[in-house]
Amino acid sequence: MVWNDTRRSIMWNVGDGKSVDFWRDHWIQGTGPLINYVSNRHANSLTPILVADMVDAAGSWHWSRLENMLPHSILLRLAAIKPSLLSVPGDGFGWRWTESTGFSG
Repeated sequence: MVWNDTRRSIMWNVGDGKSVDFWRDHWIQGTGPLINYVSNRHANSLTPILVADMVDAAGSWHWSRLENMLPHSILLRLAAIKPSLLSVPGDGFGWRWTESTGFSG
């Protein structure tokens, strides 16, 4: 029971995006897993894909894969995240309830 509460309170802090599932992990502040926003007709066909794999060679999101699957409000949140900034080695966890999502003690 405590673990379930704790798990719901953490999210991924994306570094290089090589450990974070684009659809199933909570990595965008205020959204939860993106699969929750995908229409049922698309959700059943989604295979796990890493955040890093949703970025093209030019360092932009693969918009052609996303624009018909996610609502406009979520696409705007995604557009606010610059994939070229996702170059810090390693992904980690943070608190979902703080603006910085970082842990403090």
